[in-house]
Amino acid sequence: MLLCLHAWGAHEHPSLASPDTARPGNGLLLFFRVDDYEQSLASARSLVAALDEEPARNPNTGTMEFALRDPDGYRVMVSAWLP
Repeated sequence: MLLCLHAWGAHEHPSLASPDTARPGNGLLLFFRVDDYEQSLASARSLVAALDEEPARNPNTGTMEFALRDPDGYRVMVSAWLP
């Protein structure tokens, strides 16, 4: 488990934009690393109408990742696991 704390508006995370936004998911970013990235992507696409962020390589980690919103509005990032 890892806890990362960021200043509001840092790193352009959509769910960390402002403390004044009182909608579900504001201030929290759930981040998962998976060893079955392609299967996770296929599963995510079957569960939501659209991804919140299409698959792309994260320039900081070098891993592929995508984002979606859970039913409560929380942003979930899924990233490929690097051994």
